[in-house]
Amino acid sequence: MEKQSIHLIFGDDEFRVSQKIKELKNESLSSKNDTTCHRVNPKDDLFTEIFGISLFSQNKLLILNLPDFDSNELLKILESDSIPQHIELIIYQSGKLDKRTKLFKFLDKASGKVFEINQFSPWKPNDVTNWLKMVATSKNINIEQKALQKMVNFYGNDTASLNSEMDRLASYVNNEIIKLEDVEKLCDSHEDLFSVVECILKKQLGLASQKAEKYINHQSPLPLIAGLQTIFRSYFIIKELDSEGINPPEIAAKIGKNPWKVSQDVLKLQKVRIDFLGKIIKTLNQIEFEIKTGANSNPISHFKFRVLSLNEAF
Repeated sequence: MEKQSIHLIFGDDEFRVSQKIKELKNESLSSKNDTTCHRVNPKDDLFTEIFGISLFSQNKLLILNLPDFDSNELLKILESDSIPQHIELIIYQSGKLDKRTKLFKFLDKASGKVFEINQFSPWKPNDVTNWLKMVATSKNINIEQKALQKMVNFYGNDTASLNSEMDRLASYVNNEIIKLEDVEKLCDSHEDLFSVVECILKKQLGLASQKAEKYINHQSPLPLIAGLQTIFRSYFIIKELDSEGINPPEIAAKIGKNPWKVSQDVLKLQKVRIDFLGKIIKTLNQIEFEIKTGANSNPISHFKFRVLSLNEAF
């Protein structure tokens, strides 16, 4: 199959997926004259957007969020003809793609560029450090290696937080080199994140709310929510596999985690019900949705209140 002007981007690192979209968009707009960019939504006539005849010979970049469209209908449209030369498509999804589907197989063969951008393994901090170093270089930011490593120690594979903290540190040092002590002074350790998790597991909701407030520190609670979601989803999977009689080393191999850490988590979760973990995840997802859609004018207060409402899961 002949390669077409399609870029496919997907993976569970939502921030780096968004950065790749931005990078490709900038490349397209700067390399072609008279290029317009349009994010296509499900209400648009996608066939007309791609294949419609225009009175103007204008280049057009179309960006599609794959989950917004019916996969069978999208496949029919893309298979109907080759993409016109003046049209360029960026098709993306934040999350895994089922590579067994007909749509993926078509896009994999037809796309000029395919980017699978998954989260860095938490057990390979050097990969995250090398990526963060490239980010610093792209921003013309000077930072000590020890400072880079400390940031990764604090934020793990949370690339969105690492990127924003890099900008904050650069502003703080006023274009001077970022040193280890700068990171230690301005950045927060994730130790408080795990203390919030422990309090929730022990059903100490008042204490969890207090610790969450310290962690948030007058900033958006969304990074904290993302961290909690990641941890409790991991716990849910571990508990589910453990209930099937799978031993910790095999669980570790299946989910790509450190075997010793998995064995410790299995012990920690012995008296925790799997339905309890599921309800915690559901509640966290609801909190995230409410904050992102502006259900409350004060996200921090709203988050603290909803943490206390987790007693519904008990």
